[in-house]
Amino acid sequence: MSPRLKTAAATGTLIALFLGGAWATVDGGQHETPWMDPLPQWAVDQGYNDFRDESAGWALPGYAAWRIAQDPPRGDGPLIIDRVHSSKQPHDSHLDSDDYGYSTMFGLGRAFEPIREEGVALQEEYRALDAGALAGASAVFVNLPSGDNAPFGQHEIEALDAFVQAGGGLVVVADHTDCYFHAEQLAPLTRRLGVELPPTTACDIPPNTLSVKTRAWLHVTDVREHPVTRQVEALGVATAAEVLGPAAWTPLFWTSPGGWSDVWDPYRKPQSAGFTGDLEQHEGEESRPVVMASAGSHGQGRVVFLGDQNMLGSALIGVEDNARLFGNAIGWAMGLDLPVPVRGPGSVTTLTGDSSLCTSWVPEGYRTFSVQLMRLGRHHLTPEFCTRVGEVESERLVVLPDAMHPKLDALVKQAELSLIMATPELAERLGLVLGERTEVTGVEGDLASPFPDHPVWSAETAPLTVRPYGYEGGEVLLSAGGAPLLVRDGDLLVVLDPALFTQQRMGGEREKPWTKPELARHHQVAFQVLNLLF
Repeated sequence: MSPRLKTAAATGTLIALFLGGAWATVDGGQHETPWMDPLPQWAVDQGYNDFRDESAGWALPGYAAWRIAQDPPRGDGPLIIDRVHSSKQPHDSHLDSDDYGYSTMFGLGRAFEPIREEGVALQEEYRALDAGALAGASAVFVNLPSGDNAPFGQHEIEALDAFVQAGGGLVVVADHTDCYFHAEQLAPLTRRLGVELPPTTACDIPPNTLSVKTRAWLHVTDVREHPVTRQVEALGVATAAEVLGPAAWTPLFWTSPGGWSDVWDPYRKPQSAGFTGDLEQHEGEESRPVVMASAGSHGQGRVVFLGDQNMLGSALIGVEDNARLFGNAIGWAMGLDLPVPVRGPGSVTTLTGDSSLCTSWVPEGYRTFSVQLMRLGRHHLTPEFCTRVGEVESERLVVLPDAMHPKLDALVKQAELSLIMATPELAERLGLVLGERTEVTGVEGDLASPFPDHPVWSAETAPLTVRPYGYEGGEVLLSAGGAPLLVRDGDLLVVLDPALFTQQRMGGEREKPWTKPELARHHQVAFQVLNLLF
């Protein structure tokens, strides 16, 4: 049959079905009651009322299913990336050397690297996710919709439902409370799927946190067996949502029994759409395991809801098994066995302890230092990871003070090169001998700059006051007032003043160091030292 005859036949079938009563009715989008009413003026000014200003429209219920049936989902079809409702922290955003903005800190470029490397076709969609856009695709990825974008039209809800029912995949990334008004915007879809996203934040207590002072940045080890959690032992999440899937779905991971679901009223940042509650447990917020991700079937298709966007971003995707979880989720939704990233010899892994976590933002923590390691890793095309308990195959290690990894000694012995943040306790465990601490000013013997044109090297810098431990032997690479500060001893690089690289000295992760002389010098030294790992 010629293409013209096929089109005519299809049109005739469509008309016959309509006249026969299959679509005798049309469905209109349900009016959504605002979760916050009246909407604060700052939210209106920032555009977060936009999705309410547009009608959800109407749809012929049978059309989407009919259209999808003409070109059904297939595993080798493209992965549709929603850019209509989602625009923050996009899938192609990386953390480069001089990027200090939130969007690049938590862009998903690195999360998608193994998916690109496997040859999966990524198709950005800037038009409505209707049946025509989804036909023939393998899965749809929706990353944290935002209220300053378009609402989900009724024809999109019908199309997404029909697509998954017919065997397509759907991965949705949510976040805490109603962050960016995403949960409110997703309501027509979650209602159709039987998913609930309460306006709350998952909280927990130490040692189940990524910082001694936070209750929302969590170290998760309660993981349910499922294809999405294959080879996942631990995860790092940063202010995650509670995700309640239908009874037949599988909860993927959750807080400890000491966790709680923190309500958003009152919220901490009154002028921000990144809503959170006070992150303190109050009466009525009972202790219980709080589920932060769920997966299950819908018709013939597969759906995954992940409750935290930040855990997939540049600054957290390397923590524990976050990268593996994401690769598994996309592969399972597509019906493919995608290879997922592991810590291979060509990577760098940071080993952490309970108080020196690479994700801890307390003054004594090393998060800013670790983010600089990520920037260098991106520059050298070398993936970096961070773990307290997980698998390690890397031949290059960073060992933070009080690192308690169960295989620490063996990993350091086998490593091609290890950067040790020396403390008496860690030194004793590794057989190193430290002497007395000496307070000195300044740093001599600068190493080569990894970023000659980076603005931090053109900034005015202040002298460093450091207190290195004494150390005999090895090659002195950096010194301070005649005292060794960085020593190469065989396969070890030993930093003799770990405080040099804490947040107290380096500032915040998004604080541009070249704007403050007291920070710029520390960042110079950090870049120089970390560059030796590559």
